Amino acid sequence: TVAMCEHIEQAVGYYCDQGFEPTTYRDAMACADRQRWIEAMEIEMEALERLGTFRYVSRDGVPRGGKVISSRWIYKIKPEKYKARIVIRGFQQAARDVGETFSPTIKLVTLRLMFALAAVLGWACCQMDVCSAFLNASNPVGVPVFMECPM
Repeated sequence: TVAMCEHIEQAVGYYCDQGFEPTTYRDAMACADRQRWIEAMEIEMEALERLGTFRYVSRDGVPRGGKVISSRWIYKIKPEKYKARIVIRGFQQAARDVGETFSPTIKLVTLRLMFALAAVLGWACCQMDVCSAFLNASNPVGVPVFMECPM
């Protein structure tokens, strides 16, 4: 019965082992790695503030007819670090407010071709991580987006 209780606790998020990727803020705060998730969230908030991505607005500051879109935390364990990201739940946004969207991705066949060329031609390959790519983008529509702080 002890094993069954631990399994139930893990399923509902009241307890989790180290190395667990929580799906909610509540799960992250109940984890054995709670402190690492708090540090990851602090790093994310510092990056957002440093880039001037947002400013706090009370609900009274939202214009009439403006929609407040919810957000949530996403937690991932990367090699040697824990990452927490705030994501806006854009599916709640009306299509007329969005304009065009573009997400650059590479096809696997293209990536394989690039590695094959690098191997044949002796090119050096480097890897990089863009920490806050979308934060540097401007709103093409020019309409402010109101987001509720995640929890």
